[in-house]
Amino acid sequence: MSLMDRLSRFTTAQGQCERIKNTPFPRQVAEVGRLFSWIFIFLLPLAFNDERSIMVGTDASMIRTVLFDWMTFAPVGALVCWIFFVTERVSASMEDPFERDVTDVPISALCRTIEIDMRQATGCGVAPQLAQPVEKALF
Repeated sequence: MSLMDRLSRFTTAQGQCERIKNTPFPRQVAEVGRLFSWIFIFLLPLAFNDERSIMVGTDASMIRTVLFDWMTFAPVGALVCWIFFVTERVSASMEDPFERDVTDVPISALCRTIEIDMRQATGCGVAPQLAQPVEKALF
């Protein structure tokens, strides 16, 4: 009875995992995040355009002041923009965690480990070898 209960829970969990894998990721979520990241990256230097600007109080045009501020605060802005850019790229690479990419969840290796443990626990058949990395990546 206990084994049947465990098998029932196992098949329920497997069905849930398959539904998660087959659920499409809404493209608009990724695109909106990417768009907002780039808007932030391009508008960040304008946040420095205030009394800290070297050109405040001069008769320079607004465009010239903004361009000068872009150049003056570039190192700080570049660091913050780089952080947002990397965050956006990492989130884009994690959109589909079960597609057998290098950065994905090694679901086949996990399943192989579970299979080995189940075969050893039940004594049913010969346990297969552990999954081996392919080009330093475990799939």
